[in-house]
Amino acid sequence: MASPFHITRHEQVELERNEAFRVMREQLRRQECGMERPSFCAGHRHSCTSTEQETYRLHRDIIHTLLVPLFLINHQAERIAARTLPSQKGAEPERAFRGEARSAFAWLNCILTEEHDWYLTA
Repeated sequence: MASPFHITRHEQVELERNEAFRVMREQLRRQECGMERPSFCAGHRHSCTSTEQETYRLHRDIIHTLLVPLFLINHQAERIAARTLPSQKGAEPERAFRGEARSAFAWLNCILTEEHDWYLTA
């Protein structure tokens, strides 16, 4: 199992001191414990060492910690757009914004829509 991250021990200690990261890790750990199916398929569950599995979980937790604030910002922007636009069915929410804000909203909405299933799972 290869990872795009290289995290030094010092960086890992710093992450463990970060309250937001600790909260996210705990939430993902509880979510994983409550899953009917484990996070790893049978092949990886038996072929990966526990150290490799923990490395995967660390990297998963970092990615989730980065994406959750973006999801919250997008959700707030969608609420603003819904209040701003006339109540027309099918109105595209990016029409509530102009210029760079419109581009940013469209980009963020696209990323989060396409990756929605992944970032809400462990």
